[in-house]
Amino acid sequence: MINKKIKNDQWGIQPAGVHIIAVENCTNSCEFCSTSAPFAGKNSYPASSFFPWLDRLFNDTPNPFKDTYIAITGGEPFLHTNLFLMIDEMKARYPLKDIGVTTNFFWASETRIREVAPLLKSLGVILISKYPSTVNRIGGEEKFDELVLLLKYLCPHLHVEVTPMINSFIKWDFHTDKQVVLNACCTAFCYMLRADGKLFRCSLAYGLEHRPEYGVIRDLTPERYFDLSKGLAGFSEWSSKYPIDLCHHCTFWKHESSVWKNSSL
Repeated sequence: MINKKIKNDQWGIQPAGVHIIAVENCTNSCEFCSTSAPFAGKNSYPASSFFPWLDRLFNDTPNPFKDTYIAITGGEPFLHTNLFLMIDEMKARYPLKDIGVTTNFFWASETRIREVAPLLKSLGVILISKYPSTVNRIGGEEKFDELVLLLKYLCPHLHVEVTPMINSFIKWDFHTDKQVVLNACCTAFCYMLRADGKLFRCSLAYGLEHRPEYGVIRDLTPERYFDLSKGLAGFSEWSSKYPIDLCHHCTFWKHESSVWKNSSL
C-alpha cells in the first residue's frame, strides 16, 4: 500500500517517461479522456517550446530522468502542423533518448503509411491505441492488422505496440472533500509536460485544466503540477510525494468502470 511518500534514493520513483503535449485536440471525442482533448483548443507546439524544460529535467536533475524516453502525445499527434520535423528536432537535441509517438491510427491507409514511413527515421517507438471507431473506419480488424504489419515492414527500426481499447473507461469522479487513498494509481508517475513548462504528475491532472466543472478541484490541488519555468527548487520533494494532493480528490485509482463514449468530432 502506498499512502504518503515513496522514496527511491532521494528522487522518488523512476518516471516511465516525459510525455510532451505537442497538440491538444483529437479526432475522437471520449467522454472520460484523460487529457480532455474534446474540450481543449486546436493548438500545436514546436519542439523548441519544450527544449528549455527538457534541458532542465535532463541536465539539471542528477537522477530521476536519466533513463526516460520522450513521448510525443496529445491529443492526437498526427494532427500536429509539422509532426515529422518535431520528431527529427527532438532526436537531434536528445540523441541518447528514445523518441516515441502515441496515436489512435486514424490516419492509417496503405498510401498514407507509405508516405509517412520515410519520415519516421528518427522515431524509436509508436504506440497505437486501437479504438473500435478507428477499426471500423479503416475497414475492420483484418484491414487494421494489415496496416500495422505494413508499418512494421516499412519501418523495421521502429518498435510498434498496439493497445486494444475496450468500450469502457475509468470513471472520473472527483470529490471536493478529501478521500482516503488506499492504493497506487497506474498514472501516478506519468509525467506530462506542457509547452509553458508546467510538468503534470499524471494525465488526469493535466486533463483537469480543460474542464470547467472541475474548477473547484483545481483550486484545491496546487501540487498537480510543477512549474519548471520557476526553477527546480522543491522539485525533489514534489516528485517523491505520493499521493499528490489531487489523488485525495480523484477515484481513478479505484479502477471503476464506466460507460465510455467514442465518436468522431
